[in-house]
Amino acid sequence: MNLVTFHTTTAAIQLETLAKELDSSAKLVPVPTKLSSSCGYAMTTDLSLEQIESLVIENLIDAESFYEITGSDDFKIIKDF
Repeated sequence: MNLVTFHTTTAAIQLETLAKELDSSAKLVPVPTKLSSSCGYAMTTDLSLEQIESLVIENLIDAESFYEITGSDDFKIIKDF
């Protein structure tokens, strides 16, 4: 499972809408307290970095970072957008 953070709420909603077409489990969640985010929302998804990156670039979405969820409250940063 992966987690994407955003700079704006609009970006979070845009990516969630697009991601749900490829991954029905994609959903917005509050940003975990360990992580920083400008808008307070994050998205959990099973989509890969490549899939998320493609959606972000093609649709000009203001994503912040991509994390791999490694435990119940552990995250490994994979990429800053």
